[in-house]
Amino acid sequence: MTNEPFDLSELLSVGRARRLIEGDAAGLREWLAGDPTFEPEARMPEDTNESPEETEPVEAYSPPALNAVIGGLPDVAGRVVVGGGASLTAETTDDGIRPGRDEPDDCRIVKYRRFPTSALPEPVREFVSSGAAAVGCDASYLALPLLSGLAAAIGNSRRLRLKRGWSVPAVLWTVIVGESGSAKSPAFRMAIEPFRERQTRALLQHREAQRRYRVEMARYERQLSDWTLSQWLPESETSLPPEKPLPPAPERTVVGDTTVLALAPLLAENPRGLLLARDELAGWVRGFERRAGPETAHWLAMQAGESMLIDRQRGIARSLAIERAAVSVTGGIQPDDLRRAIASGLSARLLVSWPRRRLKRWSEHGIDATAEERIAAMIDRLYALEGDGEAGRQRPRTLELSEDARSAWQGYYNVHA
Repeated sequence: MTNEPFDLSELLSVGRARRLIEGDAAGLREWLAGDPTFEPEARMPEDTNESPEETEPVEAYSPPALNAVIGGLPDVAGRVVVGGGASLTAETTDDGIRPGRDEPDDCRIVKYRRFPTSALPEPVREFVSSGAAAVGCDASYLALPLLSGLAAAIGNSRRLRLKRGWSVPAVLWTVIVGESGSAKSPAFRMAIEPFRERQTRALLQHREAQRRYRVEMARYERQLSDWTLSQWLPESETSLPPEKPLPPAPERTVVGDTTVLALAPLLAENPRGLLLARDELAGWVRGFERRAGPETAHWLAMQAGESMLIDRQRGIARSLAIERAAVSVTGGIQPDDLRRAIASGLSARLLVSWPRRRLKRWSEHGIDATAEERIAAMIDRLYALEGDGEAGRQRPRTLELSEDARSAWQGYYNVHA
């Protein structure tokens, strides 16, 4: 068995690294080797047909609860350095690294797994499967952006109670990773298109509402002028001035600006929440390396659906208070930016997919029109969900876990928390 240099310390420098659903071992080796500070310390065997019993024990470093599933590393063997964790003896198995006897069972790196499209409900499953076949890409390239969009559609209309005192919003940050030419961009655009179409319709409706507003304002100004003159007449009766019409606020669902100051007024006008969708999220990811203090705190509030207070230098309203700031995020990044996300700690808040690169072959297959219609109808139904309370002061309706869901959550939490 021939070994080659490989070091996972760069990738796993943060112990709570998020899940990489799928990956490319060769691409990961090349990615890490391209780092000028890369110093090979470990060894990764080439793919072999050896059974788990024939594989020699290896040493690895890992914290007790390693929240990482590294895809595309079928027989990881070597020294895995994760944030100064204690040394353990582990052996490779058919499902990844199994920890030594002195370490908990949840401390392992799991083998490459395909995205579980079977776990998606209809019509999401149909749309993802049909779209992936049309683009010729991995299903996760459509599933993750679509899941973020669906979370934004639910927005602040719902929260899920995990237990008393702990509830979570419908907010999801997803990132798809791939080199240029890996088909992540066409897949991303296909997944986000239904949401952008809804945004386009909303902006057209707002344009018509603005036209009606200008007519109402002209009528109001005439009525106000007549009322003002009437107050000078001695025989006039005391009356209230005409009511000034309010300007229409545009319904915003999809945004592209990643600055908190730009998002704040949009969140104030759209209490349901927003979807930040960008084909390239590199600037947003790199921003977490530069951000400190309130800027980072605001982003964490937008993921948790918490209150946010923004103080601005300009504008009529110097302070903006958002009761429940909710922003789902999705987009694509290059592998180098994945390293930055891990180094900054951002990866602990992301659902990441880095599928293995596929050989491109032309196909006449296109996405099924029925699948597009069904997913668009589903998105409209989700946006129609209402919370509890009166219009304008609604609060999220709280949902409870079913027994099956609670059992699944407990199993997930005990392994990955």
